[in-house]
Amino acid sequence: MNIAEAKRDLAQRTKKGFPVIIAGILFWVVASITGVLLSEKQVVWVYLIGMGCVFPCGLMIAAILKIDMFAKGNPLGTLAGVIGGINVLN
Repeated sequence: MNIAEAKRDLAQRTKKGFPVIIAGILFWVVASITGVLLSEKQVVWVYLIGMGCVFPCGLMIAAILKIDMFAKGNPLGTLAGVIGGINVLN
């Protein structure tokens, strides 16, 4: 499998990261609503906790939709998993 095939396979199997995009949209909807309804101190906590939850929520959405976010068996999937793991720890 060459790089072009691996990239194409990764994009198809992960649906181009669609679940994480949906999780990000949900975060910004919640953040927007809380920005209007809550105090500034509470909104800061919503932002901090919410930003840390985007990737795990994306993985949960992927599991519900039966999307393989790490593309097991694809060499680029392993790389994406390592990068995703680093993002979770940030």
